[in-house]
Amino acid sequence: MKLIDEQLAYYRARAGEYDSDVHVADLIRTVKRRLRPQRRVEHALEMACGTGLWTPMVLSMAARVTLLDGSPEMLRIARARVGAKRVRCVKANIFKWKPDQEYDLVFFANWLSHVPPRQLLEFLRTVRSAVRPGGRVVIAEHDSRMAKYADINPKQVRRTRRLHNGKKFAIVKVFYDLTFLRELLTALGFRVSIHKVGPVYFVLSAVRKSPRAPGNSAVGKLGSARRRKK
Repeated sequence: MKLIDEQLAYYRARAGEYDSDVHVADLIRTVKRRLRPQRRVEHALEMACGTGLWTPMVLSMAARVTLLDGSPEMLRIARARVGAKRVRCVKANIFKWKPDQEYDLVFFANWLSHVPPRQLLEFLRTVRSAVRPGGRVVIAEHDSRMAKYADINPKQVRRTRRLHNGKKFAIVKVFYDLTFLRELLTALGFRVSIHKVGPVYFVLSAVRKSPRAPGNSAVGKLGSARRRKK
């Protein structure tokens, strides 16, 4: 998919300037407080880890962390930030990647909005296959309220982003509805809880309930994975 390839090219090119543009320290502290009561797990997977801004939080929740990202430039910065101890880095296209093991915790922040609606269901199925029965998936992201807050057309999936040097790229940017996400993950065999953080952000925690894959009818009732208007 051309748009996905261009999105990856954008984040590879942006790696060196990403941290100067993104400031999420207060948000990370807020999310960490939400997750603090959970016990520490043995092995976590952080998908789309980027430059590792969220990785210290994930490391506080797990004895070992595997970092997954499609950009080797991002992974190098993340490794420099957190060091090699307790961390393994995997470079892979997330839309093609398949897990070779199950993790106690799968975490990703500010990534779900970069998953196109047509690929959302398959992506979440991959996420499900990466977490063990009884394990958790934690998603931190903006939801569909963001479209109204930022005066964005919710039907628009393709956005333009610009580097400091002026070069422009097209990326995917979708703000999913929380009710839709809850229904989809429930149909995939998760027990879901959602906490809103501020006016446009959320933390979703989903526990995988059973080793048995849900029947196709459960997911089929939801139709294709499309955005819903709030």
